[in-house]
Amino acid sequence: MFSSVSHALHWAFLLDSGAALEIRGRRAHIACGAETRTIDIGERTATDVRTVCARALVEARAALSAPQMLALCARFGHGGTRADGFAALLELCEPLAGRSLSADAVDLFADKPAETPGARLLSGVRAALVAHALASLPAGYLAGNLTATE
Repeated sequence: MFSSVSHALHWAFLLDSGAALEIRGRRAHIACGAETRTIDIGERTATDVRTVCARALVEARAALSAPQMLALCARFGHGGTRADGFAALLELCEPLAGRSLSADAVDLFADKPAETPGARLLSGVRAALVAHALASLPAGYLAGNLTATE
């Protein structure tokens, strides 16, 4: 169903934010901003897709440290969940920078390129924590729901 763990988490956070899920035949469609994302779900139902996505978040929260989970929120989250992830990232990074990074986070929050030193610091820490979080997920995470081995 999902091409990777990152792909599954993207869908899980979208559904967690209240995005509408629509099933048409063997395809699931979900709104992502102005775009619609689609996956092949085979014979699964909307309930199956929602269950897999909810389980993905529950298992990630159980397996990961708070900074790792908050980095996933900052990377894949939407709305308040994304804002909470960025707030935690700021709290973690501001002592490293020795100054407020709130202004630097605005572009990164809006998925714009990290152009300032502060934004690059935030982006780098987020990327490192996300990579570590993905590597820290237990063996068998999302077993049977990935179309490629990861």
